[in-house]
Amino acid sequence: IFINLGNDPKVRATAEGAAAELNPYLDQLIVSRRETIDSGKAVGDDVLTRLVRLQADPSTHLDALGIRRCITGIIIGAVDTTSKSITQAVNQLLERPDHLKAAHEAALADDDETFERYIFEALRFDPQNDFLYRICERPYTLAKGTSRETEIPKGSFVIAATLSGMFDPDIVDAPQEFLVDRPPEIYMFNGHALHTCFGQHINQVQIPAVSKALLKLSGLRRADGADGQIRYDGPFPDGFTVTFDGVG
Repeated sequence: IFINLGNDPKVRATAEGAAAELNPYLDQLIVSRRETIDSGKAVGDDVLTRLVRLQADPSTHLDALGIRRCITGIIIGAVDTTSKSITQAVNQLLERPDHLKAAHEAALADDDETFERYIFEALRFDPQNDFLYRICERPYTLAKGTSRETEIPKGSFVIAATLSGMFDPDIVDAPQEFLVDRPPEIYMFNGHALHTCFGQHINQVQIPAVSKALLKLSGLRRADGADGQIRYDGPFPDGFTVTFDGVG
């Protein structure tokens, strides 16, 4: 779902084949986990168990299909996009020695609030996605009443350039500067409203936490030559080598 923009039938067939294997496995796993919980047997504290336990509360209840969709979404979205975000944020900090030093000091001090600001400001310059794509379901007037008013017909393929939006000088102060005191709404990594990323709360914790372990290393720098640059396999990083002097 991330890389088949051209609706390649081979990619779609591969995805459908994977789903045909994964869905029955997850369905059975959900049933088994519910039976184990209901029996009172000991069970680990993991994401699936928490989702099944939440079924007891009407306000958080998901049916089995909803739980399966959540787990599938995590499988799809929690690895490649997270590693891409971390890689590109660290890469941006390595381009800015002063900010790299400040992020390193915040990491060592376990000042998570400050450290998080450095990571997400770095990610603004090279986010995991430059845009979001959608199909317009009904006619819509964009920016109505302004000089940018545009009619979007039903069925249009729409690209929302979120990277550009995070550098809009009408909204973002000094957009070309690296500033760590920006309001959270400036960052458009997770989409908005109905299309807000399902994993936004995981991302908010996981991306800084993993980055922090790396940024605690002293003398963090790129490896020499091509190894010290991000190497991509399609849209996702496949390699990026850094070196360091020690811990702390």
